[in-house]
Amino acid sequence: MSITDIADTVQDQVFEAVKAAQDAVVEAVRNLADTVERLVPEGGRATVAERLPDTGKIVDRAFGFAERLLEAQHEFVSRLVEAAAPARPAGTTTTATTRKATAA
Repeated sequence: MSITDIADTVQDQVFEAVKAAQDAVVEAVRNLADTVERLVPEGGRATVAERLPDTGKIVDRAFGFAERLLEAQHEFVSRLVEAAAPARPAGTTTTATTRKATAA
């Protein structure tokens, strides 16, 4: 097994662990929200909700920014790899997007 295969396996395992943790958090928040719904009077929930910003918009804006930042970092690292190409041994790839293209 090559080093890249090992790295891919570890990344997959970390990704699955993160997803499992996220699922657990979502379930905990769902349970908490159900409890709050039962305990807080209807009028109290509406008053608080009216003062909060649209959470969907906040999430979309935050992830839009994160996507732009990640893409900029990807471009930056790709340019670094290309800039370092003359120092790499002959026959090695210098394209940082090779895995991205094959994974799609």
